[in-house]
Amino acid sequence: MIANNDALNPIGIASIIYRTAIEPEKNNPNHSEFGYGVLNAFSAVKEAESKAGKTEKVIVKLIDPENMKEVKVMETDASSDYNFELENIQEGNYRIHAGYDIDGDKKCEKGEYWGKYTGKGEVFFVSKGQKLDNIVISLDLMTSGSSCPKEGS
Repeated sequence: MIANNDALNPIGIASIIYRTAIEPEKNNPNHSEFGYGVLNAFSAVKEAESKAGKTEKVIVKLIDPENMKEVKVMETDASSDYNFELENIQEGNYRIHAGYDIDGDKKCEKGEYWGKYTGKGEVFFVSKGQKLDNIVISLDLMTSGSSCPKEGS
């Protein structure tokens, strides 16, 4: 995979391996022994090659906890050290959801890494002109058995 795309990082590699794995048949008696599935090396290498030269984005969503609607969707990537700025945001309480958007659709999906800010009760107050530093969001691989952070959660 890296020979075909030396820009891949560990998250990108894991995500590609997961998404290209062949799911075992449900009626297979050894189904539980396969974990996420059977490695499909050919497909993983081909997908890595197809993504060469493309920078995958981290999507950051600001959520209004009152009505659970997206207030702002921002993109960031490695070229900016994954930093983002909150501009033109009204003062108030917010939630942050973020994810490593592999396919560029700005949605949390199986095979991608997503999470939400969980410090200080999951909601934080933004005041006018405030600079937010060191917001840490733990990302988890979204599998068929996991649920994406949704508006309202």
